[in-house]
Amino acid sequence: MALKIPDVNDKGSPLEEWSKEIIDECMGSAQERGTVYTRAGQYYYQGTGDSRAAIYNKTKGFVDKLSGFLMQPTDVRFQVLYDSSEPDDVLDRAQLVGEKLTADFSMTNSDVTFAEAVTWSLVNGVQMLKLRPEGESFKMAPVHPENFGVLAETVLNLHEQEAFCHVSFPTLSRLRTMLQEISHPREDDIIAQVLEARPTEKDSEPDTYFHQMVVGGLQPIGSESSTPSASGIVNVFPVPAPWKPQKKISRTVRHCELWVRDRARGGDYTVIQVIYGKPCIIIEGDVTRRNLSRIPGHSSFVKVQPQSTPGYFWGRSIIADIQMLQDLLNKRLRDLKVIWDRNVAAPYALSGFTSVTEEMYFKIISEGGFINDPNPNAKAQKIMEAPDPHYLEELQFIFQLFDEAAGFTPIMSGQGEPGVRAGVHAQTLVRTSSPRLIDQAARIERQL
Repeated sequence: MALKIPDVNDKGSPLEEWSKEIIDECMGSAQERGTVYTRAGQYYYQGTGDSRAAIYNKTKGFVDKLSGFLMQPTDVRFQVLYDSSEPDDVLDRAQLVGEKLTADFSMTNSDVTFAEAVTWSLVNGVQMLKLRPEGESFKMAPVHPENFGVLAETVLNLHEQEAFCHVSFPTLSRLRTMLQEISHPREDDIIAQVLEARPTEKDSEPDTYFHQMVVGGLQPIGSESSTPSASGIVNVFPVPAPWKPQKKISRTVRHCELWVRDRARGGDYTVIQVIYGKPCIIIEGDVTRRNLSRIPGHSSFVKVQPQSTPGYFWGRSIIADIQMLQDLLNKRLRDLKVIWDRNVAAPYALSGFTSVTEEMYFKIISEGGFINDPNPNAKAQKIMEAPDPHYLEELQFIFQLFDEAAGFTPIMSGQGEPGVRAGVHAQTLVRTSSPRLIDQAARIERQL
């Protein structure tokens, strides 16, 4: 389970060509997956997959509630375990290490970052996290799955992959800072080569999620030219996206970090960092072969996935289970609003009046308006359509289907159950009604 990496001293540019080939193979499905991620993000933020905004977005509350049941950042505790036969000083040091790791995990906001990754793993089907050392501690950062690729998508475990790739798009100033942090001897040559190969102001690399955030403006998800609306109600709030100053477009480079199981190093990871282009510029992995995680046999990436899909690394979005329910809810609420609006401005049926002119009709339909007729049998009646008397029951049934899709029961939502008279009975109902959530939470605990 390892690859042979070409030597930099081989004739031609075998390392550059080999690295580019592996990167292209890893990122082959990124654009196709990006379409799915965009649609899932639209349902999460707006409750709809088109330009018509949802009157009530149940999807976001559903995902946030499920994520909160699976992982609470305040409950994270680490323990370093040894056999009870170990000396007391070893057990005491293990307890101190566990307490220190728990404190660092909280101080670096890694607990909150991991909880947010659980939420987005439900939305996208998977979420990646990257850990890197920072001084005497560490830092955890999210990586969007569209900017990540693996060599074999049928292998579920990230540590069993022979190669995987992380793509980012730093600006030239950020790239120079990265080179300075590692004291790269060819810093000036690399920057000069990038500037020579990228003479234009506008970035022309293929679109990815991060590119849209850097270049595309405030709304990378959905249509920027249309304003979402629902039955005449306009949604003036766009989909949240990282803010970008209103300045000229900053030049960015496509930075690919390729992690490969190196056969020559006993299967340990070798990191090859490449500035993607023509030709590719290798800034790490050409002269020295090393594992940048500083832990032999381990990478810097963590895969977060509460629900795995057999035979597919990227999994399946939980929104696929409730997308049609959200569409049904949108339709029912829009129909209900149309009926209410029609009844507010309902036409009148006039009977028995001596004569009705256009001026008299507009008087009666205006606010506070009325007309008078000497005929005692004259009357004006609104033509109204009453809503279905069972529409509230239908909406309640749709909401109940949302809860059943995630495995929620009324007692897990803090609601009482008929027939429950004792706390022991309630605790038994909680334990027996949450096996689906327990399975997913256990998987999250292993990944943490």
